[in-house]
Amino acid sequence: MASFHDLNRAVLVLGALAVSTVLNAMYYIPLIIIVFSESGPEKADYEAAGLENAVVPEAGEPVRDFHFTAAMACFMAGNVLIGTYYGPVDMESGPK
Repeated sequence: MASFHDLNRAVLVLGALAVSTVLNAMYYIPLIIIVFSESGPEKADYEAAGLENAVVPEAGEPVRDFHFTAAMACFMAGNVLIGTYYGPVDMESGPK
């Protein structure tokens, strides 16, 4: 908030935010187009990403991989735990 009292700082902060937004868009938009395209990812896309030995699923085919399934199960369990035990944290006694 203090940066908005000084015009020079406000311009610097908003400029950095704009540059960050553009760089993030340049990084993520090609990936989003590849993932959500109707044809699905091609072998060349994996090779360009340095994943020459990756198994390329057909478009619309579910990924059947133990590591993926385990990671998603851990992610879902973590979300449930965080949502269930959310609250203020006392650094001396832990979560309440």
